[in-house]
Amino acid sequence: MLARLAPERLYVELSPTDAADRGVRSGDRVRVGSRRGDVDAVAFVTPTVAAGQVFLPMHDRTVNVLTTPAFDPQSRQPAYKYAAVEVSRASEHAGATRQAGSVTDATAASE
Repeated sequence: MLARLAPERLYVELSPTDAADRGVRSGDRVRVGSRRGDVDAVAFVTPTVAAGQVFLPMHDRTVNVLTTPAFDPQSRQPAYKYAAVEVSRASEHAGATRQAGSVTDATAASE
C-alpha cells in the first residue's frame, strides 16, 4: 500500500522566494547539487519551506550523494538532515559538466 503512495520521481520542495529567484515553477525539472554530487528532481514550490532551505525526502537513496558520511558521535545518527546545496533549472545543465566548488547557498533539510 505505501509503495503505491510514494512519488514516482524524486522531488525537492523549495520556497516561493527561492523558486522565483531561480526561475523555477512547480513541476519543473531541476538539478540539486552539493560539493559532493548532483541529483535531478521535480520542483515543488511551497510556502511551508523557508527561504534558503529545501526539503528532499531522505528515504530516497539517491539523496545520499548530496550529504556527508559524518554522524553524531553520541547518538551515532547520520548527518542526513543538512547539506549546503544549490537548486537550478535542469535545462541550464543540458550538455554541461558540473564544475567543482560551485556556489552553494541553500540548506537541504530532510525529515
